[in-house]
Amino acid sequence: MLLDFLRSPQAYQTIGVQGERVDTIETHHAWVFLVGEHALKLKKPVRSRWLDFSTAALRGAACREEWRLNQALAPGVYLGIVQARLEASGWVLRRKSDLSPISSSATADATAPPAAGAEEDWLVLMRRLPAHRMLDQLVLGGQVGPDALDRLARVLSQFWSAAPRAEVLPEAWCERARQALQDHASGLDNQAWAQAWAHSGWKDGRWAHAAQQAQQALTGCASLLQGCEKDLAQRAARRRIVCGHGDLRPEHVYLPPAPGIPMVIDRLEFSASLREVDPFDELAFLAMECRRLGAAWVGRRLFARCGRMMDDRPPHRLLRLFTAQRALLRARLALAHLQESPIRDGERWRSWAFWYLGCAVLATGVGADRS
Repeated sequence: MLLDFLRSPQAYQTIGVQGERVDTIETHHAWVFLVGEHALKLKKPVRSRWLDFSTAALRGAACREEWRLNQALAPGVYLGIVQARLEASGWVLRRKSDLSPISSSATADATAPPAAGAEEDWLVLMRRLPAHRMLDQLVLGGQVGPDALDRLARVLSQFWSAAPRAEVLPEAWCERARQALQDHASGLDNQAWAQAWAHSGWKDGRWAHAAQQAQQALTGCASLLQGCEKDLAQRAARRRIVCGHGDLRPEHVYLPPAPGIPMVIDRLEFSASLREVDPFDELAFLAMECRRLGAAWVGRRLFARCGRMMDDRPPHRLLRLFTAQRALLRARLALAHLQESPIRDGERWRSWAFWYLGCAVLATGVGADRS
């Protein structure tokens, strides 16, 4: 089995990767293998509304896209693509050094199965970054300072300023926000909360309180969205929507000691539409996650620095809308994790669902500044 093979340090000798042990991290869509100074990511054969990794060819194409997209914000980290192929002697890893099309099936028909008798898969090869220098760990350890954040703001501002503009019409951009809110409402209704609690085996009635709070947040967000539609339309009309990162979280931000240049990894590769973002929407997401970790000041500083560097200062009500929408999305994802089989880290996901709901309510609160 490929997973068993990849858990052995000897598996990586053919690609020049050395390490005495292999640590495996499982995420929702991938397995990550940490070997010495390197990390390799193998995508899971999953399919959802937003992605399709169901065939080896599709996974290979996604690996190549991940390598390509992450050169902008993480130069020197994404080193290339590795082919895993089952040969007569067993599984073997080979570097794909030229980064030409992954295979004939990837270019001609990405849904086609591999040739008869062939079995293969693909991995992304990365340089391993020090975990203790990622933003989430620095925040938790109280070790992130203003200078590092200013360097990050400079990197992000330059990236967004140079990024291709998304070709989206103002009304279509507003409709996208309305559709996102409808999706949140569908994923956070009373039935979803009741099912998650029943599936998790919890006997308390907190799901009813959560469902009520979700409705409060959704109602507030709908009102806020209605008041922000002109702002959203103006952002699109002024070509403020860019092809951005798509998943800007603290655990994806690397802050080296001064005067090193920060880098951002894990740019979202599987959906171009999800990468079409307002830079301040991405910042609102990063700020919210830093606040969850106990450092609200991080977001405030990044908003101020990026706003000045890009000469762009959206109205405060729009930033609150971005935060509310992101919080509702994260609450939905937490609830989805509680409905998986088997459930992993159920208490953590329940705690996060409550936190994100509270964040959404706060962002849409009637007592908040609506300037």
